[in-house]
Amino acid sequence: MLRISKKLLFLLALLPWTAYATELASLEPQADIQQYRCEIITQYAYLYKISSDYGNILVNEDEVNIFHASKSAVESFDEVLGELKAMDVPVQMGESHQILIKSVHSYTQSASNMQKAIGIFIGEYDGNEHDS
Repeated sequence: MLRISKKLLFLLALLPWTAYATELASLEPQADIQQYRCEIITQYAYLYKISSDYGNILVNEDEVNIFHASKSAVESFDEVLGELKAMDVPVQMGESHQILIKSVHSYTQSASNMQKAIGIFIGEYDGNEHDS
Protein backbone atom coordinates (compact mmCIF):
# COMPACT_ATOMS: atom_id res chain seq x y z
CA MET A 1 0.00 0.00 0.00
CA LEU A 2 2.85 2.37 0.83
CA ARG A 3 4.41 1.72 -2.61
CA ILE A 4 1.15 2.59 -4.37
CA SER A 5 0.67 5.78 -2.38
CA LYS A 6 4.28 6.88 -3.15
CA LYS A 7 3.68 6.34 -6.87
CA LEU A 8 0.37 8.18 -6.65
CA LEU A 9 1.99 11.14 -4.88
CA PHE A 10 4.77 11.20 -7.46
CA LEU A 11 2.23 11.24 -10.31
CA LEU A 12 0.24 14.00 -8.60
CA ALA A 13 3.43 16.05 -8.30
CA LEU A 14 4.04 15.66 -12.06
CA LEU A 15 0.46 16.45 -13.05
CA PRO A 16 0.84 20.28 -13.04
CA TRP A 17 3.91 20.01 -15.29
CA THR A 18 2.05 17.79 -17.72
CA ALA A 19 -0.82 20.24 -17.94
CA TYR A 20 1.64 23.12 -18.46
CA ALA A 21 3.50 21.22 -21.18
CA THR A 22 0.22 20.42 -22.94
CA GLU A 23 -0.79 24.08 -22.79
CA LEU A 24 2.50 25.18 -24.35
CA ALA A 25 2.15 22.62 -27.11
CA SER A 26 -1.36 23.83 -27.88
CA LEU A 27 -0.24 27.48 -28.07
CA GLU A 28 2.28 26.84 -30.82
CA PRO A 29 -0.27 25.68 -33.43
CA GLN A 30 -2.47 28.67 -32.51
CA ALA A 31 0.47 30.96 -33.28
CA ASP A 32 0.92 29.18 -36.61
CA ILE A 33 -2.76 29.63 -37.40
CA GLN A 34 -2.59 33.35 -36.54
CA GLN A 35 0.47 33.79 -38.77
CA TYR A 36 -1.29 31.94 -41.57
CA ARG A 37 -4.38 34.11 -41.20
CA CYS A 38 -2.27 37.27 -41.43
CA GLU A 39 -0.67 36.00 -44.63
CA ILE A 40 -4.07 35.04 -46.06
CA ILE A 41 -5.48 38.50 -45.30
CA THR A 42 -2.59 40.09 -47.19
CA GLN A 43 -3.14 37.79 -50.17
CA TYR A 44 -6.90 38.35 -50.04
CA ALA A 45 -6.46 42.15 -50.08
CA TYR A 46 -4.20 41.84 -53.14
CA LEU A 47 -6.64 39.44 -54.81
CA TYR A 48 -9.53 41.81 -54.13
CA LYS A 49 -7.61 44.73 -55.66
CA ILE A 50 -6.77 42.74 -58.79
CA SER A 51 -10.38 41.57 -59.17
CA SER A 52 -11.81 45.03 -58.58
CA ASP A 53 -9.45 46.74 -61.04
CA TYR A 54 -10.03 44.03 -63.63
CA GLY A 55 -13.81 44.23 -63.15
CA ASN A 56 -13.73 47.99 -63.75
CA ILE A 57 -11.86 47.43 -67.02
CA LEU A 58 -14.31 44.73 -68.12
CA VAL A 59 -17.17 47.19 -67.67
CA ASN A 60 -15.24 49.66 -69.84
CA GLU A 61 -16.11 47.69 -73.01
CA ASP A 62 -12.92 48.72 -74.83
CA GLU A 63 -11.73 45.42 -76.33
CA VAL A 64 -8.04 46.35 -76.56
CA ASN A 65 -7.97 47.44 -72.90
CA ILE A 66 -9.84 44.30 -71.87
CA PHE A 67 -7.35 42.12 -73.76
CA HIS A 68 -4.30 43.71 -72.10
CA ALA A 69 -6.00 43.83 -68.70
CA SER A 70 -6.86 40.13 -69.01
CA LYS A 71 -3.25 39.33 -69.76
CA SER A 72 -2.13 41.35 -66.74
CA ALA A 73 -4.82 39.79 -64.53
CA VAL A 74 -3.70 36.27 -65.47
CA GLU A 75 -0.12 37.14 -64.48
CA SER A 76 -1.29 38.68 -61.19
CA PHE A 77 -3.57 35.75 -60.35
CA ASP A 78 -0.70 33.37 -61.12
CA GLU A 79 1.47 35.38 -58.72
CA VAL A 80 -1.14 35.05 -55.96
CA LEU A 81 -1.48 31.34 -56.73
CA GLY A 82 2.28 30.89 -56.40
CA GLU A 83 2.29 32.71 -53.06
CA LEU A 84 -0.57 30.58 -51.77
CA LYS A 85 1.10 27.34 -52.84
CA ALA A 86 4.36 28.39 -51.14
CA MET A 87 2.74 29.12 -47.76
CA ASP A 88 3.24 27.03 -44.68
CA VAL A 89 -0.29 25.84 -43.97
CA PRO A 90 -1.32 24.60 -40.51
CA VAL A 91 -2.90 21.16 -40.64
CA GLN A 92 -6.23 22.52 -39.35
CA MET A 93 -6.42 24.97 -42.29
CA GLY A 94 -5.46 22.50 -45.05
CA GLU A 95 -8.92 21.94 -46.53
CA SER A 96 -9.89 25.61 -46.59
CA HIS A 97 -6.50 26.49 -48.09
CA GLN A 98 -7.06 24.03 -50.94
CA ILE A 99 -10.48 25.58 -51.60
CA LEU A 100 -8.85 29.02 -51.74
CA ILE A 101 -6.26 27.75 -54.22
CA LYS A 102 -9.02 26.30 -56.41
CA SER A 103 -10.87 29.62 -56.29
CA VAL A 104 -7.82 31.60 -57.39
CA HIS A 105 -7.23 29.04 -60.13
CA SER A 106 -10.81 29.70 -61.31
CA TYR A 107 -10.11 33.43 -61.40
CA THR A 108 -7.03 32.71 -63.51
CA GLN A 109 -8.95 30.48 -65.91
CA SER A 110 -11.71 33.06 -66.28
CA ALA A 111 -9.28 35.87 -67.11
CA SER A 112 -7.37 33.56 -69.46
CA ASN A 113 -10.56 32.63 -71.30
CA MET A 114 -11.50 36.31 -71.57
CA GLN A 115 -8.04 37.08 -72.91
CA LYS A 116 -8.37 34.37 -75.56
CA ALA A 117 -11.91 35.35 -76.58
CA ILE A 118 -11.17 39.07 -76.87
CA GLY A 119 -7.80 38.33 -78.48
CA ILE A 120 -9.51 36.30 -81.20
CA PHE A 121 -12.09 39.06 -81.66
CA ILE A 122 -9.49 41.83 -82.12
CA GLY A 123 -7.00 39.64 -83.99
CA GLU A 124 -4.34 39.59 -81.25
CA TYR A 125 -4.62 35.90 -80.32
CA ASP A 126 -3.46 33.34 -82.85
CA GLY A 127 -4.00 30.20 -80.73
CA ASN A 128 -0.29 29.48 -80.24
CA GLU A 129 0.04 30.81 -76.71
CA HIS A 130 0.49 28.39 -73.82
CA ASP A 131 -2.85 27.39 -72.29
CA SER A 132 -2.98 27.44 -68.50
